Amino acid sequence: MDTLSRAAALTQIAKETEFLRSEIALGDADVRIKWKTDFRGYEVPQRKLPQPQGIIDELNLNVPKELSSHLRKGDFDVLAYQTCDTLDQLQNCQDRMDWFFYIDIFVDESKTASLASVSAAVKDLKAWLKDEGFVSQIEWVNNANKMLSQLFADAPPLPESRQLVKENIAIYYNSLVNEKLQLSFSEYLRNRLGTIGAYPEVEFCFAYQNKLLTRTELEAAESMKQLMAWATALQNDATSAAKEREEEDHASLYHYFESPEEFASFVEKAYSRAIDTFMALRPEDPTTALHDYWHCCQQWICGSLVWHLTTKRYRECIRSVEGV
Repeated sequence: MDTLSRAAALTQIAKETEFLRSEIALGDADVRIKWKTDFRGYEVPQRKLPQPQGIIDELNLNVPKELSSHLRKGDFDVLAYQTCDTLDQLQNCQDRMDWFFYIDIFVDESKTASLASVSAAVKDLKAWLKDEGFVSQIEWVNNANKMLSQLFADAPPLPESRQLVKENIAIYYNSLVNEKLQLSFSEYLRNRLGTIGAYPEVEFCFAYQNKLLTRTELEAAESMKQLMAWATALQNDATSAAKEREEEDHASLYHYFESPEEFASFVEKAYSRAIDTFMALRPEDPTTALHDYWHCCQQWICGSLVWHLTTKRYRECIRSVEGV
């Protein structure tokens, strides 16, 4: 069964149960984690296959074939498909996956990504946010900025939304530098909300609503976004723990716990609290902009969970998922 079919099957199961049960490999131990679910209102676009990703080819970027191939093997097109809810934003969502994971290759997965090199790259990435004509001496940074320029060109043109997206991208960039530091447990948790990339993602998604939040709504929206980022981070930290546990210099939630069982218990309890708190924030009036914002966050929580539990990217780490 391919990833898209597995994701569809798991989505149906999630709509009919309170928990998705998984068994995850953590070195010599296999741990069970129950993922609290509430998929009421969650839907994906009605098409059999996602559109092919093509922003790197479209922009004719000078990207090594092995790097481009790595992006294709990650099932990131399925992540885009599972997390967006309208066909008009699907291509942009898929292109955002290429942009995010392209940066991830250089600042997270690369063994040569030192604090100095990441700081220099982030400085130039942020410079483009202030001046879109900026050109870096780092080739991959220029490629990332070209992708981002195309993402903005394809997204709705509301100036206020564009600025919000840029502000949230800056938070993501800053977190990449912090990730290279020695962080305490509480510092790691705060920074992880940025590194997961959820902040700019939800702002891009909401931009397609062509609506603006009032000052009163902004505070509630910030809480929704933080909970969405936290839930997504827990999904990622759990399903990638086996891959990252041997990397002592890699910032990972797993490294802050004494045993796999302690880690799994923390993830399961923290995730359930996050879902319960997030669902309690659902606005009663479905016609408001704040409800649309909440729904963008819900699409990501649900779609990201399904993707993490079915993607080839983490299949070696996941022993089993009930029902698929």
